Amino acid sequence: MDLIYIWVAQYGVINQEGFNLSAQFDISIKNEPMEFLPIEYQLTIRANKDYCNIFPEQIRDVIAIVGMNGSGKSSILNL
Repeated sequence: MDLIYIWVAQYGVINQEGFNLSAQFDISIKNEPMEFLPIEYQLTIRANKDYCNIFPEQIRDVIAIVGMNGSGKSSILNL
């Protein structure tokens, strides 16, 4: 099992933000209620057609969390 996406409603400096952790999928969440669905969030997951694994089989993905100071990198790791 792989963790492919993190949605953060509110934690530290992060508010209503999603983080895609997989190059194999394009994932998005919209925070717009729809009239015919009794949910707040709409999740969309699509396979990335352009995905090409350049690593050996033992390594699936390499993910880096980068950003300026105070942008929430440590908050994501603590979460």
